[in-house]
Amino acid sequence: MKKYFVHTSGCKANQWDSYVVSDNLNHAGLSQSSLKEADIVVINACTLTSGAERDVRRFISRARRENEGATVILAGCHGQVYPERAFGADLVLGQEEKFHVAGFLGKSGVFRTEKEASFLEKVQIDSLPVDKTRFFLKIQDGCHNFCSYCIVPYARGNPRSRPAGDIMEIMKSLKEKGVKEVVLTGIEISAYRDPAAQMDLKGLLEALVQAETPPRIRISSIDPLFIDDEFIEIMAGSEKIMKSLHIPLQSGSDDILERMVRRYTQELMRDLMERIIARIPHIGIGIDVIVGFPG
Repeated sequence: MKKYFVHTSGCKANQWDSYVVSDNLNHAGLSQSSLKEADIVVINACTLTSGAERDVRRFISRARRENEGATVILAGCHGQVYPERAFGADLVLGQEEKFHVAGFLGKSGVFRTEKEASFLEKVQIDSLPVDKTRFFLKIQDGCHNFCSYCIVPYARGNPRSRPAGDIMEIMKSLKEKGVKEVVLTGIEISAYRDPAAQMDLKGLLEALVQAETPPRIRISSIDPLFIDDEFIEIMAGSEKIMKSLHIPLQSGSDDILERMVRRYTQELMRDLMERIIARIPHIGIGIDVIVGFPG
């Protein structure tokens, strides 16, 4: 039986993607192992920053050094946007192809769908893990904001969302398997829309509060423009939704925010923080700031 190792870099959505990649390889008859023992090494690679690219290059060098005989597969955002920068990998897979990695074993070169991404990978309910207390569930993929500094829309495509019914089914299964906390993640989860009912993220959260789920639900990074009084009330009124938010501020300067094509001001952000803290005094708030923005 061949063995595989998956290395993940980048965002929380990539944690979910790597789970799906691993599941695909398990169903193909491979078994998970350490880097040194693997026949197949998959790098699910971020490409958001030069630092992320440097880390990918270093990991491929390490894989070659520690396991000379392994087949190295570079997959995901990096493979989608910069397939020519393979850093010596044997196989490069784009975003769609990485979810079918088993079908490309034994091949070499670049396999990458160039059309606009419209798929959202399927979930094998029976394959959900039984040995985790915390689980990252990707409810949405893609982004159409096109901030001036960001490559993600080119790597992930336009927004698309997992049906609410599928999310409820996954949540119930995770509860039955003993998972205690689920992190709702995606590339731009504020863009969530149920494909059939057009339910937005607030509607989904209200439905999850009433549904059979693990006891804790955490929200990953979210656009500050989506956080209105209704959203704050849903979070404040639920014991199930954790009182924490990760908000990508990016800059406190209105001039820089405008250059970034971020659609808010420092005054709006200050008002938002005051309203959140007034309603949820003990909330934990994490913030991203980009230092040294070009120009």
